[in-house]
Amino acid sequence: MTTDLAGPNARVERGVLLALLADEGRTAVGANLVCSPAMVRFGLAVLATGARGATAAALDAFLGVDADAAAAMVADDLAALGLLNDGAALEPDLVAVAAALWARVPIYARWRERLPAVGVGQLGVDDPDAWAAEATGGRIDRLAVSSGPEVLAVLTLAARLRATWWRPFSPAETVDGTFAGVDRPVPFMRQRSRLHQVWRAGDVEAVAVRYGSPFVHPWGGLMLVVGAAGNDPVEATAAVLDLVEHDPRPHTEVDLSLPRFRIDRRGDAAIDLRPALTACGLDVLFDDRCDLGGISPEPLKLSEALSQAIIEVDEEGTTAAATLELAMVAGGGPPVTEPELVSVVVDRPFAFLVRLGERGPILFGGWVQDPTAS
Repeated sequence: MTTDLAGPNARVERGVLLALLADEGRTAVGANLVCSPAMVRFGLAVLATGARGATAAALDAFLGVDADAAAAMVADDLAALGLLNDGAALEPDLVAVAAALWARVPIYARWRERLPAVGVGQLGVDDPDAWAAEATGGRIDRLAVSSGPEVLAVLTLAARLRATWWRPFSPAETVDGTFAGVDRPVPFMRQRSRLHQVWRAGDVEAVAVRYGSPFVHPWGGLMLVVGAAGNDPVEATAAVLDLVEHDPRPHTEVDLSLPRFRIDRRGDAAIDLRPALTACGLDVLFDDRCDLGGISPEPLKLSEALSQAIIEVDEEGTTAAATLELAMVAGGGPPVTEPELVSVVVDRPFAFLVRLGERGPILFGGWVQDPTAS
């Protein structure tokens, strides 16, 4: 799967991530964040295939595609990333996604036929928690949305990633250091390499640490965004997404110091997506104007939109998993010249993006305020 940074997919993922960062900044100052903008985009595309009227117009405007194109997007993206619906054993290094709709109400056969990659189960009979556990390799074993009798349907998407670095960090090189705003030692991984890419503009710099996993595009990796001390997460992330539209600095060797970190936004720490989606112009999904009449004859609207995610970054690579959960209730509707040595020390709060290509989807993204706190 490829996503041009200037294309509609990238615009959607960027909009989702920046809206989430802005909302977290208002409601949970100082908290670490991780989510999957790509899963949110996939989920909205699934809804778009059955949306009508004002709901379809709002989703079309945000996604940049109509219902037919949204169905093709879902099919292409899920196929490209690989489905877990068959329950196949997962390899140690992988990227995989799955999607399923769980319902107590009838689901149109024509909608199922339009999205054969999206599984359909019976809510209250089948076990969405077991599905989530299998789809995420056991890292998310329970949905966070409500499942009471008032919930008529739940759309779930899941992603799992395990990617090793092209060149792993040596644990022997990991040393404690100081991180801005943290009053305890932080373990920093260190590596000097020509494989990393660097972008700089003003007080914002970004470095991409490449993955070596065979399923990842040669330039896929973890992109780290560091601004001036006290920089706003939204401004820093937006700046680097603009910055990487341009070529990285040529002929660089990077001396990188990066903290190990783990962010856990599962269970009670799940992220409420409703404010961010509302900020993106999708408030229609949550009120009686919502019309998903192409999915079910029963009127449905979203009651909850939650994201669970966990990510760990260490000397070996990146391990991450995420779920998107949309609950529905009854509704109304190699260099030639000598390289320049660039020193990058990530010793202050930073944003991160996990991309599956130089211009690939933002599969995971977030903000690290304290690398020692989950």
